[in-house]
Amino acid sequence: DQQYAFMVVKNGNWGTAYPGSNYTFKLTEASNVTITFNSSTNAVSHTPTKACNTPTAGNFTYTGPANLVYNGQAKSATVSWNGTQGGDITVKYSSSSTKYTLAEPKDVGTYYVYVTTTEANGICGVTDLYIGKSFTITKANQTTPTITANSTNICGKEATFAVSGGESTGNYSYTLDKNDANATREGTTLKATQSGSVTLKVKKLGDTNYNDSEEAVKVFNFTMPIENVTLTKVNDSKTTY
Repeated sequence: DQQYAFMVVKNGNWGTAYPGSNYTFKLTEASNVTITFNSSTNAVSHTPTKACNTPTAGNFTYTGPANLVYNGQAKSATVSWNGTQGGDITVKYSSSSTKYTLAEPKDVGTYYVYVTTTEANGICGVTDLYIGKSFTITKANQTTPTITANSTNICGKEATFAVSGGESTGNYSYTLDKNDANATREGTTLKATQSGSVTLKVKKLGDTNYNDSEEAVKVFNFTMPIENVTLTKVNDSKTTY
C-alpha cells in the first residue's frame, strides 16, 4: 500500500499527487476543506466548505417567566442571541418527567431550558443545547372553603352543613374544637349529646399544584329539648306532664 501525506496551506497550489510527497491546496472560502484522492489516477481534488462556529450557552440571553406561582397558565422563557445573530431559536423544556418538549410548562416543578437553532451568519445550528438556565413553578395558595348551614343555633341534637370552595383536588379535612356539646361528625351532620357549643373547622387539603387552604370556622350551639317527665305519686298513680 502506498501512503500519501497532504499539507494544506493558505496560499498554496493544488495538483497531481505522487507517492511520498506533500501537496498544498489553494483555499477559496475557509479553512475547512474536503480532500478526495483518486487512487487510479493519483488525482487529488478538494472541496472548500464554509466554516461555522458552534454556539455555547454564553451565546444566548435568557429571560425567565415573570410569574412563577402556579395559576393554570403555561410559563414560557424567552431566549435570544447575545451578540452575533444566528438562526431561528426554538425553546424546549426538560424536567424530571419530560425531555426536550416544546410544550410550555404550567404545573409545579423545576424546568431546564434547552434550545434548538438553525445555522445562519456563520453560527452553526444546534439541537437540544442546555443553556444553563432553569426556573421553578411554585405551589399556589387556594381560597378558604365556605361552611354553610340553615342555622347554627339548634334546638335539638343534630345540625347539617355544607362545604364548598378551594381549587385543589384534595379532600376536605374536618376538626371539632371546643366541643362542649360532646358532638361527633358523620359526613356533613353534627350530632350532639348535650347542650353546648362546638366549633367546626374545615380546610381543603393541597395537591401537586396547591398548598393546603386556610381553615374555615363556624360555631354551632346546641340546646337539648326538654323531654316528657313522669312523676310517681305515693299512691303509685302516675301523672304525665
